[in-house]
Amino acid sequence: VSTQSTWGKKVVCDLQGVFCDTSSPTFYLTDPVIHYQPHDCGDDKTAKRIGRFGRTDHGASGIEKFFLTHKCN
Repeated sequence: VSTQSTWGKKVVCDLQGVFCDTSSPTFYLTDPVIHYQPHDCGDDKTAKRIGRFGRTDHGASGIEKFFLTHKCN
């Protein structure tokens, strides 16, 4: 889980992909959405990092919404 390896600061979700069964079978993953939640350090520079991974980065609210609907499989 991406939140475990980033100490709760990032979640990678909404991956699309294809499996290519060639001599070297490979998964190609594209279109990731990364939600980034900087830890509040009282630093103005930290606040500017919200949305740092593009238009689909919804920060803390994106992480919260993801976990409200996520089901492990």
